[in-house]
Amino acid sequence: MTSKNALKEYNKGINYLKTSCLKCRFNPDYTSAIPYLKSAADEFHNSSNFQKEIEARHNLTTCFQKEESFWEEGKEHEKICKIYLNQLNNPSEAFNSIESAYISYNKNHSYEDGIKALMKASDNFIENENQEEAEKCLESAFDGIKKYYHVMTMNENESHMYIYDCIDKYIDCLYGKEKYKKSIEISKKSAELIKKEKSDEIDMLDKYYGLQAISEILDNHENKYRDTLEKGMNVN
Repeated sequence: MTSKNALKEYNKGINYLKTSCLKCRFNPDYTSAIPYLKSAADEFHNSSNFQKEIEARHNLTTCFQKEESFWEEGKEHEKICKIYLNQLNNPSEAFNSIESAYISYNKNHSYEDGIKALMKASDNFIENENQEEAEKCLESAFDGIKKYYHVMTMNENESHMYIYDCIDKYIDCLYGKEKYKKSIEISKKSAELIKKEKSDEIDMLDKYYGLQAISEILDNHENKYRDTLEKGMNVN
């Protein structure tokens, strides 16, 4: 398909979003618009027409939102994030897009997908030397962990390691920026969450007390780290 044909597909999709008394279409037909917009977006990408691809995918997010297909909406926001970051070098818009993806996944109760999307985006930001946006992704992910930790850890048959991988990544990011007060806060809150909801995960609980103590040492709180270490030792 050529870029010219992609534009035809795009216009077909947009026409389904318009009401028409002549066609007896009194409400937008989101379902019919989706395949045309998808086809157009993919071809715009193949022909490096990234601004038009973003336009098509934004319309797709609207369609999926109206159809309450929130997981698909999140996927489109993820694709937009990648375009802004990798093709258009716009980290600010890339972050806005991945935040939108995270919100969409949460609306679908796909909390794991939301956390993993933010973690993946954080890695991509780091590769592109966008440290501020990388930290903001991990901060948003940690806020989600605090809010949904109980729900995300309810199923004993599922692995929850992605949660702790995310927390570790966030603390490591804070260490790298010498934000020790913040790393103390994150380590402490992580230990509190585990102690309240998953007290049987002794190794994890002990680890975050240890990381809190390290952060206190780095932040020159030598009068506090011993108490924190003692909490860790008393876990067993």
